[in-house]
Amino acid sequence: MATRRLYALLHVTMAVACAVGASEAGQITPGGKVTDPTGRPVSGAKVGAYEVAGDSSGTSESRLLGEMTTGADGSFSFGAQLNPLGGGATIVARKQGLAIGWTFYSVRVDEKEQVISLGLPKQLSGMVVDVNDKPLSDATVFAGDAFIQKPEIRQTTMLSHAIARALLTTKTDAQGRFAMDDLPGGATFELGVQKPGYATTTATDPSRVGQTIRFVPGQADIKLTMPP
Repeated sequence: MATRRLYALLHVTMAVACAVGASEAGQITPGGKVTDPTGRPVSGAKVGAYEVAGDSSGTSESRLLGEMTTGADGSFSFGAQLNPLGGGATIVARKQGLAIGWTFYSVRVDEKEQVISLGLPKQLSGMVVDVNDKPLSDATVFAGDAFIQKPEIRQTTMLSHAIARALLTTKTDAQGRFAMDDLPGGATFELGVQKPGYATTTATDPSRVGQTIRFVPGQADIKLTMPP
């Protein structure tokens, strides 16, 4: 009887340990530093950790897991563990006067400190029109999937459209003009537009069916056409 109780106790102890281990394996504590174009630390930058969740219909949305502000040395650490569903989080940093920056933090034992470099800000601008080339005011222009090259690690890092759309939007003025600010040079952005009474659309290349156009910050001649 005593032996049976001992086996039962060991079984319960191992089960609890496995559950705790599995829980901890899905949690991360991202930290790192935000720097400017010269490599100097950026204090007062807003840093957010996001995950993207989808459903069976293919719809996805972003979820803010945590947010903080960098200290005088540009460092950030979320401290409390985050628990992203997909085993990682997109870390986004923003500071007035500098371009938005991002990186992806995955749950890996060898994950190093994240360094997010915020470059000089650039702009995407243009006009929104209807199929008759008439300017459309008060239309919402939003960023879709964005990609940025990281030469130091020979990698391209994506900012999911669900996160980009939540952070990067602007409205057209009375002349149908728009401008999206604080974008990093060297990145590419997909753009979409929505307005009541019109079909929400993403800019595509008319010569290549279904091919989404990626715009480079600095472009000022963009024309987005909205079908009814």
